[in-house]
Amino acid sequence: MADNTLAQALEQLEKILKDKPNYNKLLGGSGYRNGYEDGYKLAVKRFKNFRDDVLKK
Repeated sequence: MADNTLAQALEQLEKILKDKPNYNKLLGGSGYRNGYEDGYKLAVKRFKNFRDDVLKK
């Protein structure tokens, strides 16, 4: 049962991460905004790797 709830929690978190923020509203130059966008992409990639590792066990 714990695996079921963990899988559900990961699924809900993935739904939240799919809602990509709008970086054009941030103050600063394009390099500043691109840095945040790159960080977001890296976080999503790490989450997917973590999710796959957890669900394999």
